[in-house]
Amino acid sequence: MDTDLFYIKKVVEEVGGGYKINDEILVPKDEKNRHYLLIQKWIKEGREVIPYVPPSPEEELERYRSDLKVSPLQFRRALRKMEYMERVKAYMETAPEEIEEAWDYATIIPRLDPLVEAIKNELGLTDEEVDHLFELALTFP
Repeated sequence: MDTDLFYIKKVVEEVGGGYKINDEILVPKDEKNRHYLLIQKWIKEGREVIPYVPPSPEEELERYRSDLKVSPLQFRRALRKMEYMERVKAYMETAPEEIEEAWDYATIIPRLDPLVEAIKNELGLTDEEVDHLFELALTFP
């Protein structure tokens, strides 16, 4: 076994002709790329190259939501624009301590944060409405 291959656990063929090693390193098909040459050794040793399977729409949506983040100022501006701010302020007066702390001190607000989920539930919003709220927030400086 080639000792250069010891760290490779998984190789996936990607759309567009490249590879992904260990779900982390994207490797173009380029004879000058050392990772590409390692993949060629991997293949010559008879190891599996997993075909690319595109993510399902649900997986894409989950990935989109997990990557979506806004600043507290952007979030508050979007809440104000959608006329939710007064209801959110009223909720924060009785919210659980960890939710109130997140509201007061967060430096970034991820879409999937418990704070967002609590506000969503309090306002009776759908996931799609929260997505729209975040998309609106991203339009603010």
